[in-house]
Amino acid sequence: MRMKKLTLDINERQEQEDYQEMMASLAQRPAPANTNRERRPRYQHPKGAPNADLIFKTGGRKQETKQERNDRHEKRDRQERR
Repeated sequence: MRMKKLTLDINERQEQEDYQEMMASLAQRPAPANTNRERRPRYQHPKGAPNADLIFKTGGRKQETKQERNDRHEKRDRQERR
C-alpha cells in the first residue's frame, strides 16, 4: 500500500511539472495574430461565355462600308479610263 501511494505521488508531481512547463512555454510565445483580414479575396471568374474574337484576335479584313467600296470602285474605274 505504501509503495502504491509513493508511485502515485511521484506520478502526480511529474504531471504537475509537465503542466507547469507547458504553461511557461505558452506564456513565452506571442499569441497568433488574426490573419483573416489580411487574406486576399477569392478569385471570381467572369460570368458568361468568353469573347472569342478578343481572345484569338482573328485579324481578318476590316468590313468596308458601301461608301468606301463605291469610292474604291470609282477610283479604279478612273484609272482604267486613262
